[in-house]
Amino acid sequence: MNKKAHFFLLGILLLEYLFIFTFLLNYDLSWMNSEKFGVRQWMLSNGPQWKSEDWTRFLNINVIECNPYRLSRPLSNFVELVDSKWRACLWDKRTPHPSVSIQWPFMFILLPWLLYLTFVNMGIKRAVALTGVCVYVATAGFLGPLVMLFHPSKNLANFFAVLSMFFFSLGYKQKLAQKRINGLVIMAGFTALFTGFFSDETGLYLYVMGLLLFYRVWKQLWDEKRWALLSGLLLLPLFYFLTIKFFLPYLHQLVRGVQIHLNEYESFPSVTTLFWPDWHFFWQNAQFLFADHPHLMINYPQLCAYPVLFIIQMVYVLAVLFLMFLFFKAVRESSPEEKNFLKLSGMGILLMIGFCFFQTFQVSKNVKAWGVWWYGSLFSIIYVFPLVFFLQFVFSHYKNLKKWIILFACIFALNAMTFTLYRLAIFKYQNLNRAAYSFMGIFKGTVDPYQSYSFRRSFERNDCKKMYAHLTWLKWKHLPEDVDPKQKDKCFSGVLASDFYFMTEENGYLPAEFIAK
Repeated sequence: MNKKAHFFLLGILLLEYLFIFTFLLNYDLSWMNSEKFGVRQWMLSNGPQWKSEDWTRFLNINVIECNPYRLSRPLSNFVELVDSKWRACLWDKRTPHPSVSIQWPFMFILLPWLLYLTFVNMGIKRAVALTGVCVYVATAGFLGPLVMLFHPSKNLANFFAVLSMFFFSLGYKQKLAQKRINGLVIMAGFTALFTGFFSDETGLYLYVMGLLLFYRVWKQLWDEKRWALLSGLLLLPLFYFLTIKFFLPYLHQLVRGVQIHLNEYESFPSVTTLFWPDWHFFWQNAQFLFADHPHLMINYPQLCAYPVLFIIQMVYVLAVLFLMFLFFKAVRESSPEEKNFLKLSGMGILLMIGFCFFQTFQVSKNVKAWGVWWYGSLFSIIYVFPLVFFLQFVFSHYKNLKKWIILFACIFALNAMTFTLYRLAIFKYQNLNRAAYSFMGIFKGTVDPYQSYSFRRSFERNDCKKMYAHLTWLKWKHLPEDVDPKQKDKCFSGVLASDFYFMTEENGYLPAEFIAK
């Protein structure tokens, strides 16, 4: 059964990727944030080839971050610079996809594989672990930052989150096998964790996540390798503070001759909000984040107008209720091994609630979390961990239920992918036409996300926008336009002037890679 389950679950994952690259990453839904035109044009002002001065350009946070005091993301700034150069070179080969990035192999191949190994190292059955991966790659938190070509910070934070959890899980595996824990593996986990801090501020929450999920490792390390535990747990926050307070300002002063003070960053959260948060914002963030993952808080009267989508949602709700019934029934009869996953599930739920608190603190002077599409993208990982522990507990207690795991994986993945498709579509429209949409309208029921997307119209726009990009590039290179005039006119008329990736020359917008060439 295990081999067959693996075969079918891998098939589900492959179908998900087919859906992602066919629908979510077509030329209609993929896009570039408007902020990136000026930033990437500046990055490519020396052309697509690397020159000596390019190696320090990622430090110019006045341009890249649009704020002279944001010191916290040098790694993602550097990756964006490399990405811009790489994309510019692609135009010589073929018209690049709107949101293609050098991060794609890491996000679509390496990250899911590491997440799977992390679950297996923690004692999760392989079929359940693969089910968790299928759910994760279908979430809006994973796919949102990849569909929109914007700052790579959230993508990198998610990647280093899984990488650090993978190293910690190796220590957990050694603990389960009652072997001596390798201190070097734990230090590698701390190194990945520390690196993730400089991708995005959301990476800071991984420190708490590691403490809760791998408590058995920390307990064992206290007895075996106290130096590794103390150096990682206690020195990591100190090193981070010293880096952003002293080292990075010194680096900017040395390279750019610019004096920067961290406390002048306008969006720096107040320490008082850590102890006295805005509980209204906390509740609102909790609603948004939980609505986008378990998403049982759907506007059902609105959804009833779409029979197929309504059926998918109801089947998902029934599956969740059935599993929850089995879960509570099995709690009292659980074995010690099962109780371990029960504890981990509880800690995972605490992590989810804690992240809502962290979001409220972190963006206290900024816009609140938009579900999991951007600010809460890390929530996808945090959500999948307790979900996998929950499924492991249920499927290990009810042995006869194992043969149905493929069905449950299909239900969870189908619902998550469908939900993500419509959610990301409406987020694009909201960003490209901010006057017509309210960002919070989707959560308050005033905006119908299902009405704004059509598969047929999306494919038509995909073909038109793809040809528009190709023809515009040919025109830019002064090459003959070897396309049927009628087809060309039809495609040009189908391109919306408000689409930031394909703006017309008359409006003064072109992708930065055009200008670089």
